[in-house]
Amino acid sequence: MKLRRLLALLLSALLLLPGLTGAFGKTNADAETDIWVQIEEYEDQRLADQGMTFAEASESNYAAMTDGVIAIVENWDGYVPGSIERHGDFFFWDGVDGTGYGYSPRLRANLRSETVVGEAYSSVEETEVISYATKDQDADRLDVAVFGPYYGKDTSFTSQYRNEGRSIAQATGGVCTVYQGNDATIDNIAHALETCGVVILDSHGDTDYANGENYTARANTSYLCLQTGEGITAADQATVQGPYGSYKHAYYAGSGYYGMRYYCVDGTAIANHMENNAPESLLWMAICLGMATDGMEAPLRERGVEVVYGYSQSVTFTGDYAWENCFWTKMKAGSDVKDAIAYMKQRIGIRDPYENYYPAYPIVVSSEDAYPGHGNVDRAQTVNSTWKLPALPTLYGDANRDGRITAADAALVLRVLVGCETLKPQGMKNAAVSGETELTAMDAVLILRRIVRLIDAFPVEE
Repeated sequence: MKLRRLLALLLSALLLLPGLTGAFGKTNADAETDIWVQIEEYEDQRLADQGMTFAEASESNYAAMTDGVIAIVENWDGYVPGSIERHGDFFFWDGVDGTGYGYSPRLRANLRSETVVGEAYSSVEETEVISYATKDQDADRLDVAVFGPYYGKDTSFTSQYRNEGRSIAQATGGVCTVYQGNDATIDNIAHALETCGVVILDSHGDTDYANGENYTARANTSYLCLQTGEGITAADQATVQGPYGSYKHAYYAGSGYYGMRYYCVDGTAIANHMENNAPESLLWMAICLGMATDGMEAPLRERGVEVVYGYSQSVTFTGDYAWENCFWTKMKAGSDVKDAIAYMKQRIGIRDPYENYYPAYPIVVSSEDAYPGHGNVDRAQTVNSTWKLPALPTLYGDANRDGRITAADAALVLRVLVGCETLKPQGMKNAAVSGETELTAMDAVLILRRIVRLIDAFPVEE
């Protein structure tokens, strides 16, 4: 037995040397699959003994299996002896293939729930790119990225954030990129944070602690869940010390039906993949438990993200969707974060109105808003951030915001004056070429005069 343990430790050490391991599952796919097959068989048997199926099981049912799952892992040929680190009903372990693993009762329940869909619906993988950019404009901070790892895999996720991302990009005159399925990689997230003014994480989230449905009391970090482990390295999976024991910045949380997988990464893992700092941007984390700790926001704020929004607990889809709609409606109209958050809370509430037991509170961290501290996030927060969306470049005369000054712009101004059309705030600014505070027929006349080159500049530009 001692010889076997020595060989396992030696092999693990060799695999963790630089250059000998890559992304999760690249060195020993059969070994990593085998452990989750064994765990799944055990889970099914335990549930059957209780007269229920996986679709009926709750997080507490999986939490009750932790001791049994630990026994399975300790008897697995791919296990590095002595590597188990338990945090309540959650635990980490190392594989001899160099992979860091974790058993989260909460994620196991998600992986095997009835919201997971079949192969016919799980083919949404391609990256979607839609540009609202106009000619010759500066693209810095105007672009938007939306990450939806479980689009097409989990029916809980709707098209709301995909549509919102496009709407934000239209307001800034930028490009909206939606990374779906296996395209939602850690490296694509890092690149988006380096280049985009707004990044939205529309995914599942977790922490490294579980005690029943309490995931916060002794949590070291918060995680974003990804469908793929592509790009996640051995260094990301290394064991580190936290205030509540050792943990990992990234780990593999298992597989489920129809290719459903959970790879968990925290803010440190993502930040370590960034080559450049973020452009003082806003990160919206539509994930559970993203602000239960500072493990997501703090490392990314250090890399230049100006505002991070997230939740103290598990948030319902209904609550998150209601909050985001209010917030971004105000932001696109020119409000700053503090005013948009105040409006959002006034309309929807200071905590998730659709959850009573552990309701989520929305939390903002910025240069003007300190993280409330571990254990202090389940309360109302007064937000002070004055961050605004980057303004669409002003092209006077371009009322319809298509990047050109044409007769269509003059016609649009006249239609607005008679009540047949309305203008977005930026369109109104572009159309007010006379320099007056109110839009008049003179603005349409001036636009036409500019088109036929009777004037070289509008009064507002002089």
